[in-house]
Amino acid sequence: RTASRSVTSKGAATARPPVVGYGLLLGLGLFWGLNWPAMKIILTEMTVWWFRAVSLTGGALGLILIAWLATGVTRPARAEVRPLLICAVFSILGWHLGTGYGVHGPLMKYTPPAVGLAKATPAIEVPVMDELPKPRETHLLVRGDFKNKGERVTAGTPKILPPLKAKGSEPPNRLDFARWLFSANQPLTARVAVNRIWRHHFGEGLVRTVADFGRYGDRPSHPELLDWLAVRFVESGWDVKAMHRLIVSSATYRQASRRLPDAELADPQNRLLAWFPRVRLPAEQIRDGALAAAGQLSTRIGGPSVFPVQPAGLYEERGQDLPGNSNFKWVDSTGEGRFRRSVYTYWKRMMLHPVMATFDAPTRQVCVARRAVTNTPQQALVGLNEPGMHAAAQDLAKRLAKRGSDAAKVEQAFWICFSRPPDALERAKCLEFVKQQRLAKREEWTALAAVLLNLDERLTRE
Repeated sequence: RTASRSVTSKGAATARPPVVGYGLLLGLGLFWGLNWPAMKIILTEMTVWWFRAVSLTGGALGLILIAWLATGVTRPARAEVRPLLICAVFSILGWHLGTGYGVHGPLMKYTPPAVGLAKATPAIEVPVMDELPKPRETHLLVRGDFKNKGERVTAGTPKILPPLKAKGSEPPNRLDFARWLFSANQPLTARVAVNRIWRHHFGEGLVRTVADFGRYGDRPSHPELLDWLAVRFVESGWDVKAMHRLIVSSATYRQASRRLPDAELADPQNRLLAWFPRVRLPAEQIRDGALAAAGQLSTRIGGPSVFPVQPAGLYEERGQDLPGNSNFKWVDSTGEGRFRRSVYTYWKRMMLHPVMATFDAPTRQVCVARRAVTNTPQQALVGLNEPGMHAAAQDLAKRLAKRGSDAAKVEQAFWICFSRPPDALERAKCLEFVKQQRLAKREEWTALAAVLLNLDERLTRE
């Protein structure tokens, strides 16, 4: 038994790696610890205490492993794996030494940006709307005189509608009103919402007075359809996209806009939707459509407001740079900012962007339920000569230059602008126009692109 034990011990001793091997393992773990976690931890702003806890835990496990080896070397089963365990201990020890030097030091010196910003700037107070612990008393003001108070009133709804209920004994608050708006007993919210979506596609709502469903509003042209859409909207979880998809995939929406003589006599205002009503696109879609046809439109979502190109000196001519008008100066955006969607355009109510103002975009000084739609000669002039629209025509001409013959370019232009090929008359007219512009030594394809971008078919959904 003694000989066997000594042989085993001698075998284990001869199986140990040399000191150089331990040094290499220690150096490898040290290098790994120095280079791997430091930048990752710092860049993600991981707290010092978390990483220190992990390191200390790993170190404690390493010490326990060393103690276990020191006390258990006489056992043959453990002596066989002793060299491998010693290698693992040296590697772990090197890793913890590396991370302790490479991570703890920088992290102790590292200050998160939020902390530095808080020290550099004074505290900022942000007003937050909240409910009062006890609602203040509200009275009717006799003849509008705030000194002549009438009877006391509380929040509520007209008697024709379901009552506004509160959960407790206190008067109803804004949260109760929000719940009331979307309750199952509320008959108006879903109907008003789907009516506005319908008006967006057809130009008129099923109830033409989209902001007035009351006594002085119009009666719905299709009351059962309005009810069905409202119920469908609620059952879908108020899914707006699904409602848009349902409407545009209907046979009513996919009708042609060509008027039928018999139907026009019976329903001259097309309230029964015997044909699709022609709808002029809003200002934002007209500009975005031109950018898309030119291949310029940026599809990036989110970000700050942008300042698309507009005629030089326009703000100065209108006096918008004066101190009385906020002393504001329009600086045209560069790069991608010139081609972002119109929803990101900076909106100055006293002076809208020319394309927005010309095509009847509201100033947003007051809320409007529906936009006015006008047809003026100025719209054609802006569409042809406004710097942004002219640049879109130039870029569309560059897209057409990749085609070979003039006829192929005309064909491609119609597919880009109208998603259809030109008929024989349109092709002949376009080729004749290009020939005239070429003889006059003008940019013929830019001129044709400007004309196509301003045709009624481009500006109207039909």
